[in-house]
Amino acid sequence: NYQKSINLAEKKQDNSYLVWAQLNYSSYRYHYYQYSQMLPVFVAAVRKIENLKDHQIILPQQSYKQIAWVMQTIGATDDAITYFVKSSNRLQDDSSEKASLLDNLTICYIKKQEYEKALKLLKEANTIAYKVNDSLRIAKTYGNMGNIYLLQKQYDKAIEYLLKDIKFLKK
Repeated sequence: NYQKSINLAEKKQDNSYLVWAQLNYSSYRYHYYQYSQMLPVFVAAVRKIENLKDHQIILPQQSYKQIAWVMQTIGATDDAITYFVKSSNRLQDDSSEKASLLDNLTICYIKKQEYEKALKLLKEANTIAYKVNDSLRIAKTYGNMGNIYLLQKQYDKAIEYLLKDIKFLKK
């Protein structure tokens, strides 16, 4: 039970475990779209994690990723970027998860209309996805590139990349 874990960590005054329990509770509520129950606990966890040193955080890469997802969902784009970068920096260069994080980070830059930065990250994610043979991520990066070109009214390039996306989705 998440609440028992949170209560136990509070009783022991162990912020490392408290943050971990709060983030897991928040993740559970997030996945079931129970945002009103999630947000107070999530905010408390983020406030606490900001005061912890990296070595005090349980699974920091995963913790940062969870925070990034929620921040992106609630529209806190700059905070999402910060946590996506923190999470990404803790991963191997050539992994599906790194490609996924970079791909999702680009969505933040698209929201900010920073298309060149987004394209640069998408190309990096695409290269990694090819290296690790992640055809789903290859397709997603092509689709996101196509969407950027569409937003920039570069229709020929948009079509080219969206067709690449479809090609990899059919595999």
